Amino acid sequence: MQALQQLVQQISNGLVIGLGIKSVDYGFWGINISTIQILILVIGVVLMVVLHLFVTRTVTGAAMRAAAQNMTTAMLMGIGVNRIIPTTFLAGSVNRYPSST
Repeated sequence: MQALQQLVQQISNGLVIGLGIKSVDYGFWGINISTIQILILVIGVVLMVVLHLFVTRTVTGAAMRAAAQNMTTAMLMGIGVNRIIPTTFLAGSVNRYPSST
């Protein structure tokens, strides 16, 4: 998993550098914010919206919520809890990535 994260980080660094984005500081009320920080913020917000839509609008998201509320009842209802738990961790780690760069 760590190797995959490093690969994604190298690709994203290559894309940012390859696009020629230069770090320009913008000053707002005495706070300096660079272009890269704004880009990371935008990507993070977009990923949070996508995660919210995934959890609230898909069958897998409903299964994740059911398993979170009561795992035994979710199993009795036919939800593959052993399949949902890794999916939940994957969704959480994908959404966490921009904050770790």
